[in-house]
Amino acid sequence: MEEQEILIEYLNGNHGLYVEGNDWCADHRNTELFEYFHINFEGFSQNNVVRTLDANDINRFGLRAFSYLTGNNAAERPDYVTPGDGAEAIFTCNAGNIRGVYYDGMSQYRTYGQTVSFMSLQNNRNFDRAEFMRDVINELAGYRGTMTGVVVDREDTPVEGALVSVFGRLSAYTDENGEFSIDRIPVQQFSVQVERRGYTTIESQDFSFEGNREMDVVIQMRNPVLDIDPISIEVDVNQNAEETFSVNINNSGDGPLAFSTRLRAEPVEGQLWEEVGGFDAGTITEDIRLQAAVFLNGFYWIAGGGSSADNPNLLYKVNLDGELVDQFEQNTESNYGWRDMTTDGEFIYAVDANYIAQIDPETGQMTDTPINSAYMPRETHVITYDPEEDIFWVAEQTGNILGIDRQGSWVDLVNNRNRFRMSGLSWFADDPDGYQLYISSLDPQQFPIMVKCSYASEEAMDICLMPCGEEESMGGGEMSSELMPYTTLLVAQMQGRADWIRTYEAGTCFNWVSLPPGQADIDPEGAMSFDLKFDATGLVVGNTYEAHIQFDHNTPVEGAIFVDIVMTVLDASAVNEDEALPYQFGIASVYPNPFNPTTTVNFGLDIASDVNLAVFDLSGRTMATLINGQVPAGLHNATVDAQNWPSGVYVVRLADDTRVNMTKITLIR
Repeated sequence: MEEQEILIEYLNGNHGLYVEGNDWCADHRNTELFEYFHINFEGFSQNNVVRTLDANDINRFGLRAFSYLTGNNAAERPDYVTPGDGAEAIFTCNAGNIRGVYYDGMSQYRTYGQTVSFMSLQNNRNFDRAEFMRDVINELAGYRGTMTGVVVDREDTPVEGALVSVFGRLSAYTDENGEFSIDRIPVQQFSVQVERRGYTTIESQDFSFEGNREMDVVIQMRNPVLDIDPISIEVDVNQNAEETFSVNINNSGDGPLAFSTRLRAEPVEGQLWEEVGGFDAGTITEDIRLQAAVFLNGFYWIAGGGSSADNPNLLYKVNLDGELVDQFEQNTESNYGWRDMTTDGEFIYAVDANYIAQIDPETGQMTDTPINSAYMPRETHVITYDPEEDIFWVAEQTGNILGIDRQGSWVDLVNNRNRFRMSGLSWFADDPDGYQLYISSLDPQQFPIMVKCSYASEEAMDICLMPCGEEESMGGGEMSSELMPYTTLLVAQMQGRADWIRTYEAGTCFNWVSLPPGQADIDPEGAMSFDLKFDATGLVVGNTYEAHIQFDHNTPVEGAIFVDIVMTVLDASAVNEDEALPYQFGIASVYPNPFNPTTTVNFGLDIASDVNLAVFDLSGRTMATLINGQVPAGLHNATVDAQNWPSGVYVVRLADDTRVNMTKITLIR
């Protein structure tokens, strides 16, 4: 376009972008132009009056800020514009007409209506000024280019779902073939960022169009690979003895590996304070207002509230399957019933007016021994039980937290100092920081938050924002160690459109196995090992104890990886060291299965044997020989590496001179 070339030549002596003009801005305020360059303006009324025009710090040309005010007929005389720090200008548009701009060398930009009248753009009503303006800026900044390409991993396999970004705003996701396309890239040299879960983020990779408007590139990402040996652990430990078992971790990938470990009672993915279970208690109980919940003796106990005298508040008993087993009248003095409950492991306790009710879980009824106290707050909302001091902690929503003993005497106090708006109290004896008083509260933005507090020092720390359901708030709840082995769960009554019981994992306490390192990093092709320590002190002979190591990681494998642990306690006095342990010949397990691309074969030998352990495809072709030679009696494992195998079903075969045992494994890519 000849007009465009003339303007570009004129503007080459100038430096940046400046837009003026009420009508033109109003016509294009919702068009792609302003969104494309992240330009905002405000305050226009009569022609040629633009009070504020801002281009924020992520716009194409850096920070721009203009604040000025001109009078009517400004097109007939110069306007003086003082840009913000680092701001520049090239031209203006006024009353639908493009006008010229020049820099006077003294931090001022001057505009004249006459300077670009030769352009005659205002006379062409079909001319798309927004498109033209974008083209001009692209030309000034470099090239309006299109970048296409493919993102692959170290084996040149396409990476689907990778986010390719230019300037942090122009972006595209790769498709199933790893391909992407980004156009309207307005500079000649630019940096690209590529990120995808499981791969090492490419923070900045520089490209240049080098005079062309199109380029096609291949971007290779790096990824870590987490190899764990063994993937399944079975140990026998003599009663009152300790054993150590070594676990090897390898990163066979080309990207740095980051992982963390924790012991779990069940192989369920998640972190602390994520929800691990729940059910719609409101529907089950047919109660529209539930207040609090505890778990005791295999049942959920749920307190309803807010009923009239003709329809008394009830205590509900619900089993683990979410079925209503029984219900009992509360016989409370308050219309709202029991607002929070706790337990000492034998009885249930609830706050009501100025006393603590004691409920027998065998009958569901209040006993004749309530704890009356003159020190109870007038409107007690929350309660929990401290087994160490054998006292109850009670409080109003925003008051101090009082320690009340079983005789109703005030024995301790935690000063609130307007820190907490409490909807529940819980006691977590195994808190690692010694902050055993847990408080369901609200943060300054009124979001549900869990806080823990030391009753000795009164210091408190935030734990997390609670992952509540939509339009839910926290009600009363209590910690429980009954629901999951070696795990403390918060059983919380949620209040909202539907009153749900939700359980959150608060912590674990495995007394028979300890696990370092917590978290670690391994460089590409690096390795490390750590020891699991098993302790059978005080455990029952013949009992089997199970746990799972959860590995959270940054590899492309979706979700956590779990290593199964089984410890059996033996009677040391019954062990004859001269006798061979009764191991069984055969393949014990293959984990994971299905797998990609490695898995571990665990097998046992009852006697020392010359064995062959190999993998075959379904046509009988040998894919890998894992072991071929003399192996002692006992439990053993071997790793299958199917890195270059096609997807499909394979057979693992264990054989000695007289016996054969086989199992199938499935490779899925």
